[in-house]
Amino acid sequence: MSKHNSVGFSGPLAETYNARTGGCNVRLANAMLSRTLPHFPTPSTLQKAGGSTLRILDSASGPLVLTTQLLLDHSFLPTYSSPPNSSSIEIIAGEISADFVKANQASLGTAPLYTGLPSNVKVTADSLDGQDLSRFPANHFDASFTSLALFAYPDPAKGARELYRTLKPGGVTSASSWKFLGWHDIFHAVERELGRDGPETRFEMVEAWLPAGKLKTLFEEAGFAGEDVTEEAVPVEAWWGSVEEAAKCIAQSTAFMVAGKDWTKEQISGLEAGYLKVMKERGKQLGLLVEEGTGKAGVRAECWIATAVKK
Repeated sequence: MSKHNSVGFSGPLAETYNARTGGCNVRLANAMLSRTLPHFPTPSTLQKAGGSTLRILDSASGPLVLTTQLLLDHSFLPTYSSPPNSSSIEIIAGEISADFVKANQASLGTAPLYTGLPSNVKVTADSLDGQDLSRFPANHFDASFTSLALFAYPDPAKGARELYRTLKPGGVTSASSWKFLGWHDIFHAVERELGRDGPETRFEMVEAWLPAGKLKTLFEEAGFAGEDVTEEAVPVEAWWGSVEEAAKCIAQSTAFMVAGKDWTKEQISGLEAGYLKVMKERGKQLGLLVEEGTGKAGVRAECWIATAVKK
């Protein structure tokens, strides 16, 4: 089985992930949770099924964004902590990037959100390839998540089948991919600014998953019944404190995406200056959002969210 390369999410790129995404990953996580939480088993349901532990997998967890938003949800923890049917909660945050795993483990030991969790809640950050969940038995998790990751796997179908296999009957899973990236037009303008002629640079891995139906079909082919799979588009704007910050963050994100293509080191190193120039001169024409009065800058984005319940 082929393994995926985590080079895009290592070192400084892992450290700056939250800043680079401009909060769109938080908005996406909340949208995924709003569609899955209604399917979580209640404590009484867990006990009737012969157990009292809610098991959740946050696969390709990145910097614990979805896990964090789940624990911040105002109703989640109280639901499973209230007697007489209180239950324990186990969350596995798995990542293939060693730098994410190291940072996540440090966060679990120091961040107040995690150090202050009730005794019935256990969160573990560990190395995990989402294509291979063989350490977990079949019918193990009550819920699982894979945000902006399945499309990056060398074998997305294998990853989807593993989600299906490890999910309990009645369990819910959710995955997401991009539908629209608001910085694409700005990026292509930056290409010209940097003197690149010829065809525009394409990001085949991402663009192949922009059309509707890709995630839904993936889940159906993995074993989920078609009527139990939904897919919908959600807006997830990204915002930064200024045009300068937006230019820096988007340049960092696209730098590793063009690495390995026919880009020179000089062109890659010129991305931030190129973004800043294009954004200041033509940004609004190309889709840049600027909040009057605050100077905040952002881009529109949309994601597909697929949600599936296992029969």
